[in-house]
Amino acid sequence: MEKISDCEEKVLVIVYRSKKAPRMKEVLVDVNWTYGRGWKPQTVSTFLSRLIRKGYLRAEKRGRDTYFFPMMALEEYRKIRLKELKEEWFDDDGELLKKCLGEL
Repeated sequence: MEKISDCEEKVLVIVYRSKKAPRMKEVLVDVNWTYGRGWKPQTVSTFLSRLIRKGYLRAEKRGRDTYFFPMMALEEYRKIRLKELKEEWFDDDGELLKKCLGEL
């Protein structure tokens, strides 16, 4: 899958943490509150659109509202991110990663 930016990931995390599929306004409020941002609706809308284009989210229009759904289970996304971190920060050495995790 295409990599996402740190800002896109923050928006994606908010969608994953939502108990039900959130609308854009809910994502906006939650991402700004959770991460201390001051993002405007257009900014969050842009990140949501990018996540849809990259295959991480899908949007479903219901009346006047659009709801956002992850395209993969949270555990699957975590595995992808952990694999990326292992490759980028631990020279693809799983034992080194485990050692560091054990020290937390």
